[in-house]
Amino acid sequence: MEEEGLNNMMKYEIPEWSLISHHTCQNDCIKVYESEKVKLKMLKNVTKISLTMDLRNSGNQKMEYMVLTGNWINGNLRMNRRVLNFVHLPPPRTSVAIVDSISKCLIEQEIENKM
Repeated sequence: MEEEGLNNMMKYEIPEWSLISHHTCQNDCIKVYESEKVKLKMLKNVTKISLTMDLRNSGNQKMEYMVLTGNWINGNLRMNRRVLNFVHLPPPRTSVAIVDSISKCLIEQEIENKM
């Protein structure tokens, strides 16, 4: 966020752009994360949830991670989807490590009996 080239480009495209520190950006991201985490507490009211899991790697950074997504239909028959967890999952990605990571997420969200 403090890179001069980035800020010059942003100022060119968005005249009202103002420089922010990486601390401000980090704090804002944490606030959004905490806010979204509170919203996920509503999953306690959902009857059934389907899970989707995706294993990825970041290519040049050699980081491997797992994204766990919950899918459910609400009372208005509308499909809903939320990322439940995004975790670093280093190799070897064994089935035990994957199941353990999913299980921890479901217990943390208190939805382990809704699959």
